[in-house]
Amino acid sequence: MAKNKKELGSIFQEGVEQWIDKRLVRPSSIFHEMEMLAEKEFIPILSPQAGAVLAFLVKTAKPNNVLELGTGLGYSIAWMVSTGLELNITTVDRNETSIERAKTYLTKIQNQTKIDYINGDCLEFVQDSNRNSEYDFVFVDCDKVTYPEILMKLISSMKKNSILVFDNVLWHGRLNPEIHTRPSDKAIHEFWNYIDSLTNERILFPAGDGILQIVL
Repeated sequence: MAKNKKELGSIFQEGVEQWIDKRLVRPSSIFHEMEMLAEKEFIPILSPQAGAVLAFLVKTAKPNNVLELGTGLGYSIAWMVSTGLELNITTVDRNETSIERAKTYLTKIQNQTKIDYINGDCLEFVQDSNRNSEYDFVFVDCDKVTYPEILMKLISSMKKNSILVFDNVLWHGRLNPEIHTRPSDKAIHEFWNYIDSLTNERILFPAGDGILQIVL
């Protein structure tokens, strides 16, 4: 009689994510600089492994016009730029200081990429349906409370075969609506309820805090 296989358990154990990030090859030393500043000043940025996934998705899609909602330090754009593609990126952030910092870093690594920086509210920006249709790739990493409304607006206004990518969709494991009840928690629960109602092709990457790609 064959013995039962020993259960190995989840890869999400303490120290595993740090182990991955330590060994992940960055495109340049600028990435380390941005990561250290983010850690020092408690600035939320994409994890390095999630950044590598984002770069892969961009390189695969080869988009013409990219919209980023939530500029932060420009770390996510840095990963997109690392693909070497000739990209047109519009990035939106309500924090003017973040935009200026992003410009400082991205000027050092920018190649053929054209970046338009917009100081404004991300949710307000996507209310223009005609403007949304200009983009074929959108990366969303802004206020989680706005995720459900942003998702619904983009799906209803973007062209077929466009790609949406959302960061933080695993929301630090706060996915139980019975015990996780902060506004941001409720928004992520609503976001997933809406995702589950869709028939669009999608794939979840459990890198960092979770990256979800949706094909329209």
